[in-house]
Amino acid sequence: MSQFTVTIIDQPTIKAAGIKVQTSMAKAFEDCPKLWSEVFGPRMASFPADPAYPGQSFGVSVMITENDFDYWVVMPLAPGAAVPEGIEEFTVPGGLNACCAGVTLSVLSDVYSYIYMKWPGEQSDYVLDFSRPGIEAYRSDFCQTQLLDVLSPVKQA
Repeated sequence: MSQFTVTIIDQPTIKAAGIKVQTSMAKAFEDCPKLWSEVFGPRMASFPADPAYPGQSFGVSVMITENDFDYWVVMPLAPGAAVPEGIEEFTVPGGLNACCAGVTLSVLSDVYSYIYMKWPGEQSDYVLDFSRPGIEAYRSDFCQTQLLDVLSPVKQA
């Protein structure tokens, strides 16, 4: 039995905007936190966020090769809002996702290992969908609770 519980959710498509860094599996644990803390984080308070998603933000991994990917840090963009200078529009794709909810950054590596390597073999209803990006959904109370949800795209088998 795993310490992680996976549920299938239907993630809505979300119009967002943010900043990306191209990284690799080897450098991600350095590059991604730096993008949050030093580049995008300081701009979050003034970001024209969508009130339908108060305080939420996302880390989105778009694979380029087996080891390299673009990591986007984004927030839902308020309807009609202009994209701030130095920020790019990005659509968080909707669809079915395997979700490990309520995990912390301290176990993020373990969650990814489980959901991409072990969980697919523990069930037969869904297969991973590598045509869509993986999502880290940071809850509005992340700064207080340190909890986020990891979403891995799936499709029915």
